[in-house]
Amino acid sequence: MPSAAELAWLIPVLPLFGAVVTGLGLISFNRTVNRLRKPVALLLITCVGASAVLSYAILAGQLAGPHRLNIYSSGRVLVTSPCPWVTSSIHWVR
Repeated sequence: MPSAAELAWLIPVLPLFGAVVTGLGLISFNRTVNRLRKPVALLLITCVGASAVLSYAILAGQLAGPHRLNIYSSGRVLVTSPCPWVTSSIHWVR
């Protein structure tokens, strides 16, 4: 299962998906979607809520510190960043 940091791209995509589905529904089926206010609101709240939960999971992972420590025979430890896309924070610690 991928880590929360690998799913960070879903944070902006989930609310955007809800907005696009709702917008296309309003354009295509205006009367039907206007009658379905509660399900549409539930879809939007679910998308934004899932995005918030995912962002809090990533924050908790960031606050927990580095997620990997690789010890080599030279006695030095390679500390890698919990964010896989950040390469500037990879450094050697004695």
